Amino acid sequence: MLKKLLLLALPLTLLFGGTANAEILPTSQVELIHPYSGDQSGDFIGDPVFRLYDGSEWKCHPKDAAKVALWGPNDVVEISVRTSFYFFKREHKFFLTNHTLNDTVRVMVVKYPNDPLYIMNVEYVEVDRKLKTVVWKDIDGNKYTESKWVIYYNQYLHLNDGSTWLITDPDYHYEQGIFVYLCYNYSPKGFWTAIASGTGRDSQWIKAIRTH
Repeated sequence: MLKKLLLLALPLTLLFGGTANAEILPTSQVELIHPYSGDQSGDFIGDPVFRLYDGSEWKCHPKDAAKVALWGPNDVVEISVRTSFYFFKREHKFFLTNHTLNDTVRVMVVKYPNDPLYIMNVEYVEVDRKLKTVVWKDIDGNKYTESKWVIYYNQYLHLNDGSTWLITDPDYHYEQGIFVYLCYNYSPKGFWTAIASGTGRDSQWIKAIRTH
């Protein structure tokens, strides 16, 4: 038991430099590993799936499957998002880091926790508006202009645990009732939070700032 507690505390101490007032990042543990039955397209059959103690399930990238032989129940793990640039598509958008073994695999979320976080309400707050002018051509080649106001909003996501998260990216729009998962990543400026939503290939994530 002492070894397990030390393994849980060690990554947090290293990441935060052992400061007394550091924010403690949530971790989980592997409950079991089972083969994937395949997605709606029948792909990824047999890939390892990690079920965590919160009930969430994360399917391993096929090219990382060989690593899983050393993983086991009760390993201390943490979910983060993949931020490196890619050209075409990225189906496994997350990392599952095993602090017990100091190992990492690429994963996709295939099931949310048994008691998931979800969006109770979405609040839009206007932050800017700009007059945009567009030049058009009619069928005769004559030019004309059209001007309209473009309004920019911030989104505030109110979750069922009472927390509120600010989304400033205008390309992402969230709806009430969808499940979300909080991921934490480290950068030279400190830790930042991402909100993940969707499952499988359709999952996505966006940076978020907690305001309450």
